[in-house]
Amino acid sequence: MKNLFELLFICALSIGNIASICDKGMHCSLQKPKEGSPLFAMFNNPSNLCFEPCLNEFDDPNYNPATNFTMEKYFSHLEEYSPNNNYDSCGFVSLIQVMSFYDTFYNDYIIDEFFDEYDSNITTFYQAYQKAPGVHKSIFTFSDPNLTVQQKKQEYYSFCHNHMFDDFLSYMVCLYNIVFLTDNQYAFEPSITCSEYQTLLTSYFSSSTDCVVWTSTGASQSSFISSIKSFINVGQPVIVHIQRVGDNNTIYRHSVVAYKYDDDNIYANFGWGPGTMSYPLVNCSQHSYTDIYYIAVLNFNNMGHYHSDNYLVNGVGYCGCNPYNNF
Repeated sequence: MKNLFELLFICALSIGNIASICDKGMHCSLQKPKEGSPLFAMFNNPSNLCFEPCLNEFDDPNYNPATNFTMEKYFSHLEEYSPNNNYDSCGFVSLIQVMSFYDTFYNDYIIDEFFDEYDSNITTFYQAYQKAPGVHKSIFTFSDPNLTVQQKKQEYYSFCHNHMFDDFLSYMVCLYNIVFLTDNQYAFEPSITCSEYQTLLTSYFSSSTDCVVWTSTGASQSSFISSIKSFINVGQPVIVHIQRVGDNNTIYRHSVVAYKYDDDNIYANFGWGPGTMSYPLVNCSQHSYTDIYYIAVLNFNNMGHYHSDNYLVNGVGYCGCNPYNNF
């Protein structure tokens, strides 16, 4: 059997090669941002225009929100096939949730088919909306709630290595620790921040351009909110790191995916399971987080649009970009 480093290297190469083969020469974004938006410069390139554009919720003149797949429907129903928040892994959970969204709506080779999961018994589009496709959910619990920090690292290290080829979260956590040279039971890290996403994804795709990560930190709360809303306006989900101050000035942090807003709030998938897929972002009764401190947006434009079949209805796979694009 090949060792872990060889297996990870082969898997990363395979994903990158498949994406380049299946591009078909078409380059389109899920939605090109408006001039002045944070991603405008990254997308403002004539080669990014799609020669045979698919129709989606942003450019289809016949778009009907009652019958089309949408970003809001996806994240507000992404629970069963979302990774589980195991041991401070929220930064990975929100990253994988966003990767799953683009894998379903933009390019089916962002996450290898090996890790894709969906309900094969769905018979109507309404049922499909209620259960967003994604990846396997592996539940991890410690053998004893009173374990030391070192013992927790050892147990989580063993769990991730035992499940890295049947659980995408475990795979990404192991890859992260290999990349950052902490892949041992004494230094194993369960968490990741926005500032580390680019390095991890460059290794995952064996390319620094397949996914380009835009990040921002240190801004005012109003600037963060403005940026988040501008991304949502053009169909870009936003990974948001939030925080609160607890007893003895201890800072507690969490990572979520923002995908919707109204006059009152920005709403996010908190990754905590049933009922937590549409919580207000900060300062609400559902949780105690008060401030935004980091945001990130993933750009897969360089991979091009390749239809997905992750939404399965009556045995037929559909791309999230339009329910009539079935394959």
